[in-house]
Amino acid sequence: MRESAQCLGGVQLLFPLLARLPGAHAARIEARIGSVEGSSAVGSGSGGVGSGSGSVGSDGRGSDLRATPERLLVQLLNLVCQMLVGSTYDQHFMLRRHGFAIFVFLLRQLPPVLWTVEAVTACVSITSCFASAEALHHEAVWLLFGVPRLWVYTVRPGVRTDTGSESTREI
Repeated sequence: MRESAQCLGGVQLLFPLLARLPGAHAARIEARIGSVEGSSAVGSGSGGVGSGSGSVGSDGRGSDLRATPERLLVQLLNLVCQMLVGSTYDQHFMLRRHGFAIFVFLLRQLPPVLWTVEAVTACVSITSCFASAEALHHEAVWLLFGVPRLWVYTVRPGVRTDTGSESTREI
């Protein structure tokens, strides 16, 4: 997949996939409904993002391997990391074309519920790809971790809630 993406345009080819994650579409609809209800003018709600239910089907290997939106985000972040490790073209794009700023903007559009410890760990991997390139490393760390909205609501599995039931909770 990495080689195919490189032939088609590199790491920026993956950016639109962030907006298509299941859950991201629902969050945009909820935000749009909330803004319409909160304003005095009622709009038609046109200019939709796209159709599709946003549901993730089984991959044919059983329901245990079904991809959740959280898992898809982690896989996408890991793929971005893999593409950036060995590609000077992609690294150059991220630095010279403000790729990290675009990437973080798209990540901010995701609902906080998609952010798990694994997703934050994948972001750490992305920043560590650039340990040898100081400018890239600095920009990646600043943009990914200087924006608390991306990680402040990260959920940790298996923590007891106030009601006593085992669930997820903010870190």
